[in-house]
Amino acid sequence: DPITGAQTKWQMSRPGHHCGNIAAAPNALFFRSGTTAYYDLISDHGTAHFGAQRPGCWINLIPANGLVMMPEASSGCVCPFSVHCTIVFAPRKANRVWGTFSAAKPYYPVQRLAVNFGAPGDRKDANGQLWLGYPRPRRGRLVYPLSLRPTMAEGGRFVAGNADFAGPAGTADRWIYPSAAVGMKQCDIQLIGPGGAPRKYTVRLHFADAADAKPRRRVFSVSLQGKTVLKNFDIAQAAGGAGKVVVKQFPGIDVKDVLTIDLSASKGMTLLSGVEITAE
Repeated sequence: DPITGAQTKWQMSRPGHHCGNIAAAPNALFFRSGTTAYYDLISDHGTAHFGAQRPGCWINLIPANGLVMMPEASSGCVCPFSVHCTIVFAPRKANRVWGTFSAAKPYYPVQRLAVNFGAPGDRKDANGQLWLGYPRPRRGRLVYPLSLRPTMAEGGRFVAGNADFAGPAGTADRWIYPSAAVGMKQCDIQLIGPGGAPRKYTVRLHFADAADAKPRRRVFSVSLQGKTVLKNFDIAQAAGGAGKVVVKQFPGIDVKDVLTIDLSASKGMTLLSGVEITAE
């Protein structure tokens, strides 16, 4: 389990209608999960979907020679989808895939947890750290749960953007930052289960404002467990310019059960793209 570090049974989420068998290759599984879907066994970040198209009711996803061929096989079914044609999938360098990660619960005590607010799914960064999108892309069906309790200001919301167009330059994991919680006032994250021993954590907060953001447009303070760690924080000013990444690290945070992050805006709305939590 990438969150607790414990050995658990491997499992995958397969939500939606899923008639037909799984086609397996050494590095991936191909199947129906509502629409066409697959599981990359190398990256292991969850079930990925290719919408508007579906496999047939038998095996017609054929991996061979680095390609995946899917002859049309759904036209005669009572549940047809909008795309009726043969499709061939080929590798590409740019990874734009979001998954839906699955693992046995509960997920605490947390050893390593990374949350990407507003993200459309789950993904691993360049260091192999799994980032879980929140709100979760789906509930149930073996999808990994998260015990988060966010409180939003009036007008607050979760936003998701495309890193190809809105991601900050100069970072290998630019896809983390176009997504964010905007206007979040507080977030409680359970790290330790009932009866668990208290422990210290290192908390890393990830920020990046929009490419056209001006200094003093967004100013707020951040507290961890009731203690102020950032006062009158201005993302654009701290980054040395708009559209740049700021990561703030705070070691030695005492947690009995729940980590509480408080954000208080003095100008504009608060913004937080992600939080990484690592047991010490």
